[in-house]
Amino acid sequence: RGGGEAAASAAQAIAMIAGETGGRDAVAAQTDAIRLLVGLLSSVECAAQACRALMNIALGSPASGTAIASAGGVERLVALLPSDASVGAKAAGALANVLSSNDPNRVAAREAGAVPLLVTMLRGGGEAASKAADALTMIAGETGGRAAVAAQTD
Repeated sequence: RGGGEAAASAAQAIAMIAGETGGRDAVAAQTDAIRLLVGLLSSVECAAQACRALMNIALGSPASGTAIASAGGVERLVALLPSDASVGAKAAGALANVLSSNDPNRVAAREAGAVPLLVTMLRGGGEAASKAADALTMIAGETGGRAAVAAQTD
């Protein structure tokens, strides 16, 4: 749960492994790895790599999104959205994948305050805006999320 260079390197290695389909499945099956990565979201040194790893793990896998949410990942990713542009973009990208095809996670993100933070990112342009748009699209896939996004973008 600490940070440091070794933890950041471990998160980077997990992100690389999870970037491959077979590796993604192997890492996703390790709930301890998911809990470790969610814990690393609290570390300034490790947050970007942990976001990248979680984004890769959740890609195309609602079950992995559920495991990440169960470990507290939705709230921690939302908390990272207002970080510097690079970390915020990675958090938004991970959040989009965690929310994909997963209404309970979409509700959790909305309730954690993701919508106004993502709208702010959207207005800033660049990669962060693109990732924020992806996450907002996921949130809007749920009825309450659609209303919340519409209310923020009027």
